[in-house]
Parts: sequence; structure tokens; C-alpha cells
Amino acid sequence: MNKTSERVAPLIVFRTLDARVPQVETMLIRLEKYAAEFSSHFHSETHPLSVMGVKNFPEAQKENHLKHLEFIETGSTLISQLILTVLRYRRAKQYPNMIIAGDPWIGFLKCYFLKKFFFKGSKIQIQFHGDIYSQPKFWNLKAYIKFCIVRFSLNSANSIRVVSEFQILDLEPKVRKGASFVCAPIPIDFGKVSNSTEFQREGVGYVGRIQRERGLEQFVSIMREMRTRRIDSPVYVVGSGPDEKRFRRMLQSEGLESSVEFLGEMTSLELREFYSRIKVLLSCAPSEGYGMTLREAALSGVPVVAQSSKGSISAAKDYSSEITIYDSTSQAVDLLSKILYQNNLCSSNVEKINLQKNRDKDSIRRWVKTWID
Repeated sequence: MNKTSERVAPLIVFRTLDARVPQVETMLIRLEKYAAEFSSHFHSETHPLSVMGVKNFPEAQKENHLKHLEFIETGSTLISQLILTVLRYRRAKQYPNMIIAGDPWIGFLKCYFLKKFFFKGSKIQIQFHGDIYSQPKFWNLKAYIKFCIVRFSLNSANSIRVVSEFQILDLEPKVRKGASFVCAPIPIDFGKVSNSTEFQREGVGYVGRIQRERGLEQFVSIMREMRTRRIDSPVYVVGSGPDEKRFRRMLQSEGLESSVEFLGEMTSLELREFYSRIKVLLSCAPSEGYGMTLREAALSGVPVVAQSSKGSISAAKDYSSEITIYDSTSQAVDLLSKILYQNNLCSSNVEKINLQKNRDKDSIRRWVKTWID
């Protein structure tokens, strides 16, 4: 950008996302809340947050639900996305004051390229929603390449957004000198939070992406131990992921495939009903960032049994009556058994819901403040 270019609102850059996917649409609606907060600082509607890397979003939904977001129309290839984004800013004689990576891999690399060659006056901000910065085994080539990109992003970013305070302690030794942190957890989607007591609850639920990092081996071990102890309960898995086939084979090899029902992806409303029907949520993830699913279930009045990690322990401090931490398979099964054989119905807690909503408002303000300062 030349010296006469005007500095404007941040540009958030994603790898290519399809807005027809329910989770992507939910994420964009959440992003609208941040954009509205940003615009409110200028007392006008003329400071939209620009978004790069999203396709197939209906124009009507943009106008009705995403008034503070500006979607930059780009092509499907990386080169066309970069060229069309740069041309959009050059025509307007503008450049973004900050380029925010929607993810610390492809999104970050796009940010870095834009800053390095075109928007030299822009700052880069990256985000970490979980522990993706610990070094993987070197023989897992894909994970190791991602790790190298993450380390490069930490040495390139001007600021880092995290979702839990412990992440700052983990990351401080790894970042460039002068980089700043902001702890701004992701707001809860209260469309998923159930307050229904109409249903008799039953069964164990698992909600999340089906991948190795979510503790699939631990889950199978717990199911095996439940069978050994003759704890008879339906088990439901909500979600999908790259290791789903492997996960099913693991269950099949243990003769457990008939004990677990896979329900696939769910919308917010479907999850709301799911939380109203299950008796306990099981989380086997060896690491958590903020523990979003744990909090959703807790707010819905569902007891949570979660593997010990910095993130789950942090969530348990906020929801001490609803979230219980385990350190071993046998301890997890003890806790599940106790909850499954209780007869009392669960219900959501209005006071805690209001407290969480206030936390979310503060989180939105904290993150947006870094775009202005």
C-alpha cells in the first residue's frame, strides 16, 4: 500500500470455508457479534469487519444476519484469493489495520503473505483455541508440518488471542519479543443450552470432533470397563471427523460397536434437544482450551465427567457442581456409574447462565479492544 492509503477495519482470513456447513454458519454469526461491538466504537455502520476465505453464503442471510461483516468475493484457488483481496483494497486506496488469522495454519500463511508483500503497515494477530502448539511425534508428518507453521506464526504475530489464562503461560516463552496476549474465550452458543425437564434422561453422550487428539483410545477403554462391570447404558456419539472410521474399527475390535450409536453432526437446536435427553456427558480429551462443550452441557444441567487437563480443570472451577474431573479409566467409570444410577432429573441454572452471558460480553469487548488500540 502506498503512503496515501487509508487504514481501515481489520481483515480476518480463513482457509476456504463453505458457509453451507452449519458449524461455519454458526461461527460467522458469532463473528458478527464481534463486528457489531467493533462498529459500536465508531457510532456508525461504516466500519465493517472484512472477511476473506468464505464461500457459498446466501446474500439474503448476509443482509439479515451479518450486517457488520463485509465478505470479500474471491476465487477458489489460493492465488486468486490473494490477488482479488489485494485488488479490492487497492481500488479503495485502503489497507487493514490488522490481519487476523482464522486458523494458525493456512489462514496464518495467507496473513503472512499479505503483510509481507502488500500490507506492510498491518499487524498480524493469531488465535489458539486449544493446545496445538505442543510438539507432536516426528513420524506424524502432517502434524509435524502444522507444528512448524504454528511455531513460525508465534514468531511472526504482533498479538495472540487465547481462550484460557494457562495458554499465556504455555506460549510466553515461544513468542516474538514484544508480542501481546489477550485472553478472550469464545462466547457460548445459548441456542444449544437446554432448560427442559420434560424428558427422562438416559445414557452417556460424547460431543465433539472425532479425531485422535480427543482421546479416542481412552473412550474405548472406558466403554470396555463399563462392559466388564456390567454397567448397561446407551452411549451416543455426536460429531464427525478424520478418525471416525478408525474409531469405529477400534470399537468393533472390542465387540463394542453395538453399544455405541453414532448420530453424526447436529445443529444447535438438535444439540439443545440432545442435552435435554442424556444423563451425563463424557469428555476424554487429554487437553482442552476453554472446554466449550463441557460448559454447554453444564449450563444445560447435564453432569460432565472430563479427563484431567488444564482446560477441564479451569472449566470445573466455574462449574464445580456440574463438572467432575477424572485421572484414570477406573475413576471415570466410577463417576459414570454413580451418575447413571441417580434418579433425580437435571435442570439448567438461570443464575449461572446469566453469569456466563456476562463473561461472554466481557470476552467480546476484550478481543475487539485489541483491534482498536
